[in-house]
Amino acid sequence: MACVDRNEQDKATVTHWLGRSGRDYGLVPENLSSFSLNTAALYVLAEGSVIAWAGTADDLIVDTSSRAKFRQALENATDAFSMDCPDNAQAVVWDLVGTPGPAHQHAA
Repeated sequence: MACVDRNEQDKATVTHWLGRSGRDYGLVPENLSSFSLNTAALYVLAEGSVIAWAGTADDLIVDTSSRAKFRQALENATDAFSMDCPDNAQAVVWDLVGTPGPAHQHAA
């Protein structure tokens, strides 16, 4: 999973999503109908309030399993997000996929 630095964008709206580990990830909303992937970001597709796929553009090129999961998630996705690609992208993918969204993460 190769990533390069990307320029800082205007991130006025950030969605905070908790991973399985409890880590808070700041995800930038993307336009689902027109977003394009670049090598400097990690992308997330959510189906309703659950992350269905997370990964990088490189994952889609080199990993057929990730590509198949991406296609399936894209068909049912309601939201797309991105974040600067971390050094440990695979760990972040594991931490995020399957987690419930911000609306379901309030303390009881």
